[in-house]
Amino acid sequence: MALIELRDVKKSYKLDSIEIPVLKGISMIVEKGEVVALVGPSGSGKSTLMNIIGCLDVPTSGEYILDNIPVQNMNRDQIAHIRNKKIGFVFQNFNLIARLTALENVELPMIYAGVGRKERKERAMELLNMVGLSDRSGHYPTQLSGGQQQRVAIARALANNPPIILADEPTGSLDTATGKSIMELLLSLNDKFGTTLIIVTHDPTVASYCRRTVRIKDGLLVE
Repeated sequence: MALIELRDVKKSYKLDSIEIPVLKGISMIVEKGEVVALVGPSGSGKSTLMNIIGCLDVPTSGEYILDNIPVQNMNRDQIAHIRNKKIGFVFQNFNLIARLTALENVELPMIYAGVGRKERKERAMELLNMVGLSDRSGHYPTQLSGGQQQRVAIARALANNPPIILADEPTGSLDTATGKSIMELLLSLNDKFGTTLIIVTHDPTVASYCRRTVRIKDGLLVE
């Protein structure tokens, strides 16, 4: 069943009066439970495509259907709501909030989703336990290693139980051994919960973990 469907998606940006095309007609389907690597050189359009899939940006033209919902017909609040419910994000630089503890960072998406205090604390603790960090719940990001910060980021991405995890270079700031353990953790989410994973990477080793590779070049899918 198609969870993500892009139909002839184009995206261009205006620079002064010049229109710069970035995506030039992308059509693709990601089925529920797939593990997909999105690869391409710098400037190929993969970040723009990721932003559209993640509902952080909207296409200039074409259709984006997320879990049977046409995203391009929504207003900003509706898009923010669907993003919070459907997609968990994992970034290369972790994007944790320095003044919040690991537990509070994981709780954050649940606050936006209106989850009660007791329930979100329990859920956040459960998720930290799942990523092997229950003993670090009171630590701040600066007190954690890069691998531990990425585990907290993965726990945070899972807070609202989204069907999709979108990971942008999730091992880019980590050494090889830590990167391997992060990839194994992400794949275990797919095995246990059927979470759909889309991993944006330029690293062929990371892409090799995925069951399908989608290549983008000059704003078009090449394979």
